[in-house]
Amino acid sequence: MVDKIRDDFAASDLSPRQKLVLAWTDAFLADAEAPPALQREALSQFTPAQLVELAAANAIFMGFSKIALALGDVPDDLPLMEQATPDVA
Repeated sequence: MVDKIRDDFAASDLSPRQKLVLAWTDAFLADAEAPPALQREALSQFTPAQLVELAAANAIFMGFSKIALALGDVPDDLPLMEQATPDVA
């Protein structure tokens, strides 16, 4: 199943809800805010509480991955994706 989410998950045979979770996660990683159309679609399939839980899980996973990279505890052959930390004013 993991191979289906690496690239072009929208064309995979994942369920519509699984694809929606991946689209939500991609939006979170790209901008930390889902576009309005994606928000409407997500709210048609998930409760607000479920979306908060998904966003919190994404934040935790992102944080732990940054910690792992900072501590150097990842295999040398692990593909990495650089994600900038937003500036906080």
